[in-house]
Amino acid sequence: MKKPNGTTVIRPDNFQQIVWPLPVGDLLYVGPQTNKKLNRNMIRTIGELANCPPDTLQTLLGQMGHVLWKFANGMDDSPVSKVGSTAPIKSVGNSTTTPVDLKTESDVKRTLNLLSESVAARLRDHGFRGYTVQIYIRDNTLNSFVRQMKLREPTQLAKIIFDTGMKLFRQCYSFATAKPIRSMGIRVSQLEPVSQYMQMSLFEHDMQNTKLEVIERMVDDLRKRFGYEILQRGLMYEDKRFLDIDPQGKHIIHPVGFFNGEA
Repeated sequence: MKKPNGTTVIRPDNFQQIVWPLPVGDLLYVGPQTNKKLNRNMIRTIGELANCPPDTLQTLLGQMGHVLWKFANGMDDSPVSKVGSTAPIKSVGNSTTTPVDLKTESDVKRTLNLLSESVAARLRDHGFRGYTVQIYIRDNTLNSFVRQMKLREPTQLAKIIFDTGMKLFRQCYSFATAKPIRSMGIRVSQLEPVSQYMQMSLFEHDMQNTKLEVIERMVDDLRKRFGYEILQRGLMYEDKRFLDIDPQGKHIIHPVGFFNGEA
């Protein structure tokens, strides 16, 4: 508020005077589309959002409406933790608002491929595999939904995460009847440590998965050393606008009280 070197003290007794007059678009997680939707409903400042009934915001924006209401009111009821403590990771996921609206299955493939590779790499970094794959879809009118599927065996492979995500997408979405997609996400949950024993298999597809894991770990290493863009799948070059998305390098730091246990 007093850039570049000033300090503003915001206390419980003055935050309404300092924060509430600010534009609602200044609030964390109010992106351009959410800002437009709030403005159309006569919510233009953080104070107007704070004083809007939570049920109304939830009807307007889904679950995120209630989260934004709590942000606007300076509320966080999460327990106090010791410095340096972290919550156990319950899921690993990533999402993105795409540079263009997704209007074809090829667009969805490119986006889910990027996100699946990011999630798989982070699962390996944290030493987890997961049983459940979940996708999140939000169209360009801000309507959203979530679908999930449980796997026969836990995985940390980008290919399996991507294939499952595409299967879920085809089951629940059709561009013939639905709106273009504005943002997508994919998540793996029901995690277990990689150190936990797994039943060995002699089936060919399971042996192929072992080879795939070696390959994906090599890709992880190359990207860490030379940058994410050093290796890309061929489908990404069919539309180079998607090459600007770096799902591993561009993360938002989420408020711990609202998004605890996710990586």
